[in-house]
Amino acid sequence: MRQAVKQMIVMVYATIITGLFVGAIIQVSEARKKETELIDQLLDCEAEGAKQFDEIMQLQTDNQILGSCCANQGLQSDG
Repeated sequence: MRQAVKQMIVMVYATIITGLFVGAIIQVSEARKKETELIDQLLDCEAEGAKQFDEIMQLQTDNQILGSCCANQGLQSDG
């Protein structure tokens, strides 16, 4: 009878440990999935930032060209 009780205790302990281990694996899997989603979001933000930076640089170039044209027009009007 004592042997049966010991075996039952070992089985319950093994079941609990297995359940905890499976739970931990599921948590790690969910964390990795979330990490992948966050990395994707970060890459999207970086791409959007690069696109906006290119647009800003183009606007600055256009602004310099317009400033040059305006300055040249002012010189031509004076002459």
